[in-house]
Amino acid sequence: SWRKFHPYPPPEDTNTAAATGTAASSSSSSPQSSSTTGTSPHLPYVPPGTAPVFTAASPALCHHVHATSGRARATTVHLPHGSVPTPVFMPVGTKGSLKGLTPFEITSDPALDCPIILANTYHMALAPGTDLLGEVGGLHDFMGWDRPILTDSGGFQMVSLLKLALITEEGVTFENPFDDDVDNNDNKNDKDDDGPDAEDIGQSSSSSTLAAGTAPSKKKRRMLLRPEDSIRHQNLIGSDII
Repeated sequence: SWRKFHPYPPPEDTNTAAATGTAASSSSSSPQSSSTTGTSPHLPYVPPGTAPVFTAASPALCHHVHATSGRARATTVHLPHGSVPTPVFMPVGTKGSLKGLTPFEITSDPALDCPIILANTYHMALAPGTDLLGEVGGLHDFMGWDRPILTDSGGFQMVSLLKLALITEEGVTFENPFDDDVDNNDNKNDKDDDGPDAEDIGQSSSSSTLAAGTAPSKKKRRMLLRPEDSIRHQNLIGSDII
């Protein structure tokens, strides 16, 4: 949506609106004025620290722009579990945790103090399963994290786990990479399947696009990931940014 407000001030711009708490000038003498460029006006500048205002139209997101330089912006994104200044370094907690660090260490150390982390929808759906996360109140309660979480759609695994994926018009069916062959370990028969998202690979259309050239093994659990499945998983995770 930022393109509605393009172009931003030129790179040499030294905007001080955020520091002074004043709005950006919209006079016709400005080279970036909407009257001279024929574009929509800039997003209004808001001083840092301004309290968010959530509305019925946007109950979980409030975005404040503090300053711009060219196409770069300094902003704060206000979310249900807290506020995130941008640009920001966002650590990756693929499976619901950061390796080698506890949530307390991430937030209490001034050198880290991470306002947001990323979790991976595909991996969370495999283990421990998003239905379980939903039962315990979402990933925030599950891992003891009280700040925002961003989740991806799971679509990146179409590339990174190409050899385990069967791509059809319906969605992507993934073979579980953590399962041993059922024939080699009968105990695997006792595992729960992935619920409504599990799909028999043999029922897939013959017109499927097989990236790796061969279908995933029928001896392992499979998970069908469609757009609606991805949204359901992320809602059960309790993500602030989907």
